[in-house]
Amino acid sequence: MFATLGTMNALIPFLLFFPALLLFAALLCIAFIISNIIADKKGAPYVRSHNNKIKTMIEVGRIKPGEVVVDLGSGDGSLLIAAARAGATCRGIEINPFMVWRSRSLIKRSGVQNNITIIKGNFFTAPIADADVVFVYLWPHTTQNLLQKFAQELKPNARIVSNLFPIPQWTPYEERNMIFGYYPPHYARKSN
Repeated sequence: MFATLGTMNALIPFLLFFPALLLFAALLCIAFIISNIIADKKGAPYVRSHNNKIKTMIEVGRIKPGEVVVDLGSGDGSLLIAAARAGATCRGIEINPFMVWRSRSLIKRSGVQNNITIIKGNFFTAPIADADVVFVYLWPHTTQNLLQKFAQELKPNARIVSNLFPIPQWTPYEERNMIFGYYPPHYARKSN
């Protein structure tokens, strides 16, 4: 009987802690789902690109050492890690706080954290004027909403690399395995 009471006394903290842990996990899952829904509405849900796609995007982007790469909806940062390893200075814009945390963690473990900045924010308002290459893996309607921004803000000879979805109005300079590289047309820039 005494051994049973001792065992029960040892289980009490666990029995109190376990429901709290389950509640925390459930709340974390709900927050993750809500943030993915918001990210989907703002541009696209997180979908990790396979390594062969990342390699192709880097090649189609024609990244040279010292160039600035911006990834709009940077997800887990894998593409930025590859771009940094190619010698670029990189910036990711990500609205999902969970993906911001995850990407910063992966970037730190990759050893290229000095060449990559992750910004939690909305890529529609993020500055891109310094970009030599802009990566997008977004719903087509989201990319359409960015075309004027690209045309007005990007410098001549900047490249846009789109994963999976072509930009119908533009002619790619290269298309390989559903990766499309573009030079955006430049319209009259607004004077400040």
